[in-house]
Amino acid sequence: MSTIKTNALAVIAGRGDLPKKIIAAQKDKRPIVIVAFEGQTPAELTQLLPAEIPVLWVKLGVIEPILDFFKKWHVTEVTMAGGLTRPKLRDLSVDKTGARWLAALGTHALKGDDYLLSGIIRLLEKEDLTIIPPHNLVENLFTSVGTLTVRTPSADEMNDIKHGIAILKALSPYDVGQAIAVHDGCVLGIETIEG
Repeated sequence: MSTIKTNALAVIAGRGDLPKKIIAAQKDKRPIVIVAFEGQTPAELTQLLPAEIPVLWVKLGVIEPILDFFKKWHVTEVTMAGGLTRPKLRDLSVDKTGARWLAALGTHALKGDDYLLSGIIRLLEKEDLTIIPPHNLVENLFTSVGTLTVRTPSADEMNDIKHGIAILKALSPYDVGQAIAVHDGCVLGIETIEG
């Protein structure tokens, strides 16, 4: 029987420390439920949770049990936290709703992570769920603005920084490059799907 009555937060959890940080920051403030993925979410994340935090384990591509779980526990807000390895389409365990979502995503499912995540967010919003970014749930997730070291960048280094920012802004619509290395105006490397 559901003991959560209203305004629960669902944490769709992958790998890494971010799901743990969100749970720690929110568990005393509001009801939380966890969606974990078989073969993706570390088991230890859910093994250490208090018994009052419901957990649903599903395979990637299965959507109906997640939406039912959200209704059962009165979930109104969702956050996505942690890394997931994108499976091949043939490895997905797709249910009827998952197939409908894949069709709705169309080519977004095959493009970069940003396209896929923004498409999933739109589908969740169509289910009357509000998507909350992790930085709204945990303090100090981002570094502060400005120089983080004792030495400030030189004029040449600032030019490299500006050059790198301009390149990343030009590439971001194509979901390429979250990081870049620039030295003396020369691009040494851009992060791609390979790393």
